[in-house]
Amino acid sequence: MDRDNILKEVTSFYLHSRDFNGISIENLYKKSSLSENKFKKEITELIKNRKIDLIYEGDIPNPHIKPFPAPAVEKQIKKLTQFQIDDHIKQSEVSGKTFGDGDIKIKFVQGIGCCVYPTPEHLKNIVDWKKYVSRPFTLRLAMGEWQLRPYFFELGILAIYRNDPRYTYRTDDITGSISYVDEKLLNQSDQIFIEHFGFGFGDGDIRAVAILLTDL
Repeated sequence: MDRDNILKEVTSFYLHSRDFNGISIENLYKKSSLSENKFKKEITELIKNRKIDLIYEGDIPNPHIKPFPAPAVEKQIKKLTQFQIDDHIKQSEVSGKTFGDGDIKIKFVQGIGCCVYPTPEHLKNIVDWKKYVSRPFTLRLAMGEWQLRPYFFELGILAIYRNDPRYTYRTDDITGSISYVDEKLLNQSDQIFIEHFGFGFGDGDIRAVAILLTDL
């Protein structure tokens, strides 16, 4: 697998995954069929050329999603040189734990804790925005925005749902949620479900609704 195909694999995995997830570096390495030195060289060049980013477990709890912007390029490359992929795969296969009986068995192995993502710089040139024409916030995720980025709205928007009996509206003035009562009563575009929203303050201490991108 050459550099272009590595990038295609990373991009395809991201765009077709359930929650815009990154592919683990072990899985990408296995798919590449390259030597470890060659693989790391290609990955390093893709990072430098701002085509991919590496998200590490040491920086966030779960590297399979991108909650915040990726670390600096220098930090990504430095960490890449600090582990041996081949050795880790061999050790994890030996130390992995198997659960289940009979024909149904699942083996759990400890991953390196590093996932690979396409960068926003790359995604803006290849994502077909027409596929997300009715889902503007999903489009932002597809374009590589980080999932815990907050978006702010005027407080008045809450009245739309608070005063409409087709929705269930809850808040304790710190956090809240909005959900529709019955999908039969609403068009699909109006079937709003927001599991969490909070509040923030803008310029002049004006209070606003704050919702994380992943909840939109």
